[in-house]
Amino acid sequence: MLKVDPARETVLAAAKAFYEQTAKPQPFKPGETYIPVTVKSVDGADLTSLVDSCLDMWFTAGRHANEFEKKLGERFKRPADALLVNSGSSANLVAASSLGSPLLAQGGNKPLAKGDEVITVAASFPTTVNPIVQNGWVPVFVDVDLNTLNALPEAVMAAKSKKTRAVMLAHTLGNPFRADLLAEWCRKENLYLIEDCCDALGSTIDGAPVGSFGDFATLSFYPAHHITTGEGGAVLARDARLRRVAESMRDWGRDCWCEPGKDNTCKKRFGWELGELPPGYDHKYTYSSLGYNLKMTDMQAALGVSQLARVDSFIEARRKNWKLLCDGMRSSPRLSQSFSIVEPTSGTNPSWFGFPIHCEQGIERTKLVAFLEEKKIGTRLLFAGNLTRQPAYKGVEHRIVGNLNNTDDIMRRSFWLGVHPLLDQARITYMLEVQCHWVVRSTLGYTRDLSPNHHFHMIKRSQGLRRIIHEVRSLRPIVKRHHVDLLRFHSVHAGAATAVMLRAAGIRVPLLFQHHYLEEPTKKYLVRLKRLAKLGAQFVCPSQSASNELVAAGVPLTQTSVIPSMLFNWQPEYANIALSPNSAPDYDLVYVGALTARKRPEFLLNVAAELQKRTSRRRIEVAIVGQGDLLEELQKKAAAAGLLVDFFTSCSEKMKWDILRRSRIFFTASEHEGFGYAPLEAALGGLW
Repeated sequence: MLKVDPARETVLAAAKAFYEQTAKPQPFKPGETYIPVTVKSVDGADLTSLVDSCLDMWFTAGRHANEFEKKLGERFKRPADALLVNSGSSANLVAASSLGSPLLAQGGNKPLAKGDEVITVAASFPTTVNPIVQNGWVPVFVDVDLNTLNALPEAVMAAKSKKTRAVMLAHTLGNPFRADLLAEWCRKENLYLIEDCCDALGSTIDGAPVGSFGDFATLSFYPAHHITTGEGGAVLARDARLRRVAESMRDWGRDCWCEPGKDNTCKKRFGWELGELPPGYDHKYTYSSLGYNLKMTDMQAALGVSQLARVDSFIEARRKNWKLLCDGMRSSPRLSQSFSIVEPTSGTNPSWFGFPIHCEQGIERTKLVAFLEEKKIGTRLLFAGNLTRQPAYKGVEHRIVGNLNNTDDIMRRSFWLGVHPLLDQARITYMLEVQCHWVVRSTLGYTRDLSPNHHFHMIKRSQGLRRIIHEVRSLRPIVKRHHVDLLRFHSVHAGAATAVMLRAAGIRVPLLFQHHYLEEPTKKYLVRLKRLAKLGAQFVCPSQSASNELVAAGVPLTQTSVIPSMLFNWQPEYANIALSPNSAPDYDLVYVGALTARKRPEFLLNVAAELQKRTSRRRIEVAIVGQGDLLEELQKKAAAAGLLVDFFTSCSEKMKWDILRRSRIFFTASEHEGFGYAPLEAALGGLW
């Protein structure tokens, strides 16, 4: 460790102060703040490490690079230090090209030759496969498993031919392929194995880190990845001999292994006789491979050392965020039916790079990802999709084993969201909500405004009840749900009259009365209600006491008739009207209102649990629309009760009505706390 002088201390302190003054997190505003799929996570320690390395004025690999390489080798349980390069793609290029280096022959191994085959997958990032082609070898593509996005070991083994010399696969989005099984098989078959771990830093297989199984493994430190050095990557080798081969490939292909700034490490710099060079030709300028110049700078390595100190917290955050998204998707009625989630490979613990999602039939991925981006949620497809269908691979020699049906399916129907450490509960909740919004909106089947106020104003403008009947009839073939405002703006008589006219149009309308109309029902109202009942009106009252009073007064109440959709509310204002008795709602129960203790929305969960007990339905699907301090508590209660609940905390008025239209029963907030199960009992027989 260098001795820190006062001048250096002053600069580093200033750098730390600068970071603290400028690195202030921005508040999250749903729909305004962009949520990227990937983002770097840096702090003041990272900045001071960068500044510290700059003060050394050593711009090529130096003390920080040595430290970073050593710590990486230790983390991956490799006997040799890692080899730093300038990107993950360069790491793949170096690792693959090393298999064709003449230096391999010095250890008794036969290098790969042109025309040799390397088994891989087409559902991949291009620079996992490009080095195979660039070295004159033939990629052999096997299909992947849709559940894990990885090639199954048996598929890889079945692809072997007499020309097969190596296997090169990536741990897709951090989800490991069974490198342990393939490594054992490769040793038996005398094949090389390269693990592309660029997306999988921290993933394990039976407790062992990915990157510890293959002859070579590669890492990426691009800002999108688990840790960053800006641009950067690393190669991990099985032993010191293979590391030297890779180092030569990285450093122009030179035969010399001296570190930068050092000479004559071999003690015979001018004593070599290689190739057809004159005896004693300077070993520093002797080249045994067709190599590259792909080194990392010391400043980048300094950032890598600092980042590596926090990598475990990054990995933990990624796993946590993946689980939050996974739990949210699985517990949501709409999302669990519309999407399938990639599963961790058996026996592994992924360090997720992203959250892959597969769209089920009927879900248009292109429209969905465009909608998510419009709502400020970043998305990515699974890299190249199917490489064999990319323009760059036209005319490239390759072999396909079986078919690539799953690969094509991924190309057409899969995408992924971010799980990076800077995500929080608010952002994840918003990501889930927006997907719910899209699923609800995209499957409505209509676009015209059917909110209660819309039809109320049609009546209010003296256009007459016949107009609303005409409108409803015209929408009948394509609309599942319709709402009519019966009580808020009309008297009981006007509301009942509306119901009778709609009934005449073939639409059954249950009337629900507010308590203040029924606490002291006047003789005049009772006469009107009985008269309307004779005309065919149906009445449902959510208050048991008022119900008894009306029955005693001779007003017939519907108790067991089939009501495909209706509202239960402490202070009911709207009724759902089913235009098609056989139509299937999207939600069994919907609550709309503030999520606070005063409004007591948890009652909805009690109703849902009660419905599960009283019906043969195993899944009671619930939507909660609103904001408040009970959100997290309600989410936990719903999960504990095993209920499928979609939460919409940033719901527009239009979206709210879209959701309500698709419900069997919905509740709204009220001050009244005396609501019980009595009205629910009255209609249970007809609801299911």
